[in-house]
Amino acid sequence: MKISDEGPHAKGLGTQIDKKPAGMVLNFTFENWSTACKDASMYEKCVASTAVHEFGHALGFAHERNRPDTPGECANRAQGGNVAALADA
Repeated sequence: MKISDEGPHAKGLGTQIDKKPAGMVLNFTFENWSTACKDASMYEKCVASTAVHEFGHALGFAHERNRPDTPGECANRAQGGNVAALADA
């Protein structure tokens, strides 16, 4: 795990990040990424939601929009690992 002032991310899902240097990156300063989170009223919520999101990836959860049955009206493109890839692992 790495703490850095950059966009938080995981370099895989579940065991894919095991022993991978900086397999998960978290940001608690918000200087260069999501700067609105520097506001005292937002800081705790930003830290908690970012940590929950990235630790979800560490547990093996992918973005729902990556599912093969994602509705066509979903405007977000697939991002990161594929749910099907984990099911086959």
